[in-house]
Amino acid sequence: MKMKTMFIVGSIFSVLLSSCSKTDTTAQISDRMMMGLAKAKDTTSYTIQKTVMEEPANEECIMNWKDEDTIYILDEFGFDKRMELIRFDGQRFEELFCYIGINVLEVQSIEKGERYYGYLSKLYLAIRFPMKLDDRGRSIGLKPEFEWSLKNDTIHAVLKGSERDGFNARFLVEAQRELTGLTDLNMKVCEYTFHFDQEGYLVEIDENYELEWIYGEQSRTTRQNDVMKISYEDVNEKLKAHVQRAFEKEVNVGDNIEWADCMMPIKLNCACAQVIR
Repeated sequence: MKMKTMFIVGSIFSVLLSSCSKTDTTAQISDRMMMGLAKAKDTTSYTIQKTVMEEPANEECIMNWKDEDTIYILDEFGFDKRMELIRFDGQRFEELFCYIGINVLEVQSIEKGERYYGYLSKLYLAIRFPMKLDDRGRSIGLKPEFEWSLKNDTIHAVLKGSERDGFNARFLVEAQRELTGLTDLNMKVCEYTFHFDQEGYLVEIDENYELEWIYGEQSRTTRQNDVMKISYEDVNEKLKAHVQRAFEKEVNVGDNIEWADCMMPIKLNCACAQVIR
């Protein structure tokens, strides 16, 4: 009887020890992730060079920088021949969505308003599946629906099969705020790997997910297998000037903005993830 009691007590102790160890590891991972984001926030510029492996293959270059209290973002969508320009001064948001022509950007749509858009908004958007976001779209911690692991300077997150239904239900509410007509969704696969350098900066994100979007009787599936390289070097001054001039005068849909072909970010960064100097 004594041996049986000791066995039961020992088993309970092992479970508690395992639970505590797992909690400690999760806290360590959360600290590492949030510290990496805090370091990124303290920089004055960063670039995300995204390589899409899934067909149709593509590249995307997202440049972000601060000019005193104003944030500028340039997002070139590679082979899609589209470019997004954003300016946010802490109160007013401005976005120009353009088609890339020969030495011009043709304005396709314009958005202006008072919604928040921060320096790290593009980075937060890239990691929105495994990370919790607040009402301003800022990362505030790990999502518990994912299995998190840490090895050296690499963090791995994979959606648990047992948590998929709950994840889908919660993400549906979030997605319906932006996508009119969306009735349901199904995240079939979701896996991320985060790489940090020795100083704790987040320098690469490997993304792999398959998500079905359901609109009543119709559906479409997004498959992403991407590598995002992140650099914190300064953005080219001539390119900055191009972007800032685009916001200096009032433009309308259909107008052309002068834009030198040599100032295309992906051309300037032709060696993927090599930021211009």
